[in-house]
Amino acid sequence: VVTNERKQIVARVLETLPPKDRELLRQVYFEERDKQEICEEMKVNGEYLRVLLHRAKGRFKDALGKLMARRFKVKTG
Repeated sequence: VVTNERKQIVARVLETLPPKDRELLRQVYFEERDKQEICEEMKVNGEYLRVLLHRAKGRFKDALGKLMARRFKVKTG
């Protein structure tokens, strides 16, 4: 079960990504579209789609890490 808080975090992170990454992640993970269909739509082969997806996931992971670091940053004084 995905909590509302997690949904909000994912949405916030997705907003920070380039539109191409955001759209690709949405189609693959939220819409669960067939990757071959996505390849045809994007006019790329399966191997390059795998590369694009790997890069998009990496940028998502980096953006999530930055968001969580800011969110849980311990204030010292």
